[in-house]
Amino acid sequence: DLCKEHKNGAIASDGGYQNGIGSFGWILAINGETIGKAKGPAEGDSACMSSFRSESYGMFSATTFITGMNKYLDTPLEFEWQFYLDNDALIKRIATHERKIHPFNLPLSTDYDITRAIHDRLQPLKYNLQHCQNQPSTMSWRMN
Repeated sequence: DLCKEHKNGAIASDGGYQNGIGSFGWILAINGETIGKAKGPAEGDSACMSSFRSESYGMFSATTFITGMNKYLDTPLEFEWQFYLDNDALIKRIATHERKIHPFNLPLSTDYDITRAIHDRLQPLKYNLQHCQNQPSTMSWRMN
């Protein structure tokens, strides 16, 4: 009932990269109440792994969760979703997918697969991507 009664959804996601290994995490709140969080490894070839890809995996996981939640509830959530990211490059890449005409070499980029998947999951949602300098200290999901 919490999901059907309230209209404010927020997700903060983050990613990290160290020694060829990526990790991500996110936290979801509805009307300020935390209802979900996740963490995990950012998959991919270690030669192609980067901080950007790790950040992207956090966003991909969060948007996949929302997609699943909408299907489970059998009713689309009519929230204005706020996504908080500390990676401005990811926000710009998602915006590039929004434009129907984008640089011809975008599909050749190493992270095209994940940023395109994020874009596709965002399409049915009302959302806003917001850049923030630092994630809250309570978001401590770094993989060891």
